[in-house]
Amino acid sequence: MKKGITIIAVVLCAATVYAKGSGSTIPNTDLVYTGPGGVESFTENVADALTNYPWSDVPIPPGTVLIKITNTGNTCKIQPADKGSQDTIALIIDGGPSKIQMDFGQAKGAGTIPYMYINGNAGKVLFKGLAEDIGRVVVDNENDSRGIHLQNISKGKTCGGFKDIITAGKLHRAQSNHAGFGGPDENDIGIMMIGKETNKGQIKAGSKSGVANILICKSVNTNKFATFQEAYDTCVASNAVQTGVEMTGLMKINTKAIGPAVLAVDVDKKYKSNQVGKRIKITDPVVGLGNVTE
Repeated sequence: MKKGITIIAVVLCAATVYAKGSGSTIPNTDLVYTGPGGVESFTENVADALTNYPWSDVPIPPGTVLIKITNTGNTCKIQPADKGSQDTIALIIDGGPSKIQMDFGQAKGAGTIPYMYINGNAGKVLFKGLAEDIGRVVVDNENDSRGIHLQNISKGKTCGGFKDIITAGKLHRAQSNHAGFGGPDENDIGIMMIGKETNKGQIKAGSKSGVANILICKSVNTNKFATFQEAYDTCVASNAVQTGVEMTGLMKINTKAIGPAVLAVDVDKKYKSNQVGKRIKITDPVVGLGNVTE
């Protein structure tokens, strides 16, 4: 499972259509791309193609369309050709645009993103119109002093959050307006792996959600742990952040609920002891709670 945050060329044995310029229809989808650069889409051997990208060991549903955008710059936007899209897409962004907008249509959209990879120092990524939480976002931003800003504003009872976020560099903000962060349960946890500490970064969950069923850290030694789940389970069983799970750092975790979770993250703005149970609800087990509370 050991994978570096590096880009590797993908060769697909499938017919492809290349669209270029502003307002380009993305083949095999109900989506349109607006922005600099070019866009390609692939429908065959998508799961196999994604193995060439870092941390792509996630379930890829049948029918997923791989969208690849190259030579991006400034703002790039994907939006429905009509009022909404229900496409399932894996998204590769090659370049570091100041803003990426992934819009399936907020009112009538019901899109799905099992995997997304950004190769470059992108500024902000905004998501909306998703039918469920985003599976995994991987960002190769090791040399970016600002950090990536990821925000999901999708609305719905079971969507609008993030399961996995992996960055080579800093995280400026991970924000879910209407949902939270982490996996569906303790047997299918989420991972937030922040490659570089920052005293300005923050995680912000929706007002009715929290940060749960998740491992937050800088890195996981894949020679010691075969999976993120194994690392999480080992920490929970021992009630300690184990060797092989490296600490990261953020300014704060802004949420009303934490846990179950493994928090290998030193937070500058910690919750005060008198706020626990009032401002913030803790659901055990929470390994490393002292990293975020006084």
